[in-house]
Amino acid sequence: MANPGPRNPWVGIDKKNNLLEPRKGINFDFLVDDIESLTQAVSKKIDDMRAKKGEMSIADMFDTQFEMNKLTQTSEFCSAVAAAMHGAAVSITKNIR
Repeated sequence: MANPGPRNPWVGIDKKNNLLEPRKGINFDFLVDDIESLTQAVSKKIDDMRAKKGEMSIADMFDTQFEMNKLTQTSEFCSAVAAAMHGAAVSITKNIR
């Protein structure tokens, strides 16, 4: 799945008028989509390794390691973004009181 580039999670799309409309919350769907696509890529690599039954090249191992590293880093990034958003929401809530 090709990544279309950065998206603004604070803005939604009004499909009827093709306009951007502000939201009241943040949308993390694009982060979940990225993790799901990377998970599928890693699963495919593991299934391919199982199908070869012991016949694996160094290039296959490096390629699998690269895919696993991308998945790990993306998962950590998404967790950090969610934690930062939670921290910001808590801070805003404390300041409102």
